[in-house]
Amino acid sequence: RDAIGVCGRQVALSRLPGWDRHSYGYHGDDGKCFHGSGVGSEYGPPFTTNDTIGCIVDFYRHSIAYTKNGRHLGVAFDGFSEDALYVTLGFGTEGEIVQLNFGQEPFVYDLKSYVADIRRQISKEVGGISLDAIVSTTAAKVQQQQSVEHAPAEASADDSDVDMAEAEQLFDDFAAGEPLDKPTTSVTCTCDELVLSFLIQHGHVQSAAAFARSARLPTARFRSQIRSINLRKRLHSLILEHEFDAALEFMFKQFPQVCASRPDLV
Repeated sequence: RDAIGVCGRQVALSRLPGWDRHSYGYHGDDGKCFHGSGVGSEYGPPFTTNDTIGCIVDFYRHSIAYTKNGRHLGVAFDGFSEDALYVTLGFGTEGEIVQLNFGQEPFVYDLKSYVADIRRQISKEVGGISLDAIVSTTAAKVQQQQSVEHAPAEASADDSDVDMAEAEQLFDDFAAGEPLDKPTTSVTCTCDELVLSFLIQHGHVQSAAAFARSARLPTARFRSQIRSINLRKRLHSLILEHEFDAALEFMFKQFPQVCASRPDLV
């Protein structure tokens, strides 16, 4: 009884994917999908040896779908709320062998077309937004915010992104002391720092934290980048959710100097 899926941070690894609250799984023996229960729902065909099963976690649509041998099986789970999900596998017998592909090889399923479809959908939604209507409904609030905000304010616990506190805590742990066994050459250290900076700049905070631990890098100087990235991610999230009033308030609170120098933005 093999299963493939994703799960949140705190699940019982002794149980098959889908049996816990924050766990989602597609089981090969009966083709059912499971979430938070040992009773599954009808989903797709069973799978077995030599089948290629893909798992698509769509954070834009908040859905999880599977593919079998390059064929999309449809959405298995819709409306998940977890901010981070991790690959999880379950096996019915010992000694089983699987091969995982995280993009190091071409996927059997045409994932590029899937991503292109999402991008077209986002562009269509953004293109249909009336900027005049947004400005007219928020002008008074923006002017009030301009009059009272003159300097960057520290984000409170309520304003911060959910990931921000966790990311900064991870980097606090790394920065608590200089590692004793640093890389032996400055070239290696510089390359590792470039990789770490790239991960942070592209918003992969958790991957950056894991890489920093592996490379044993002192990370205190990267905390400002972490905060900046998470602020921008929070703003981006508000815009995608069409929370334009909240996005404008957030901009004037966190980036008042940018807003003052670029009044054309609003």
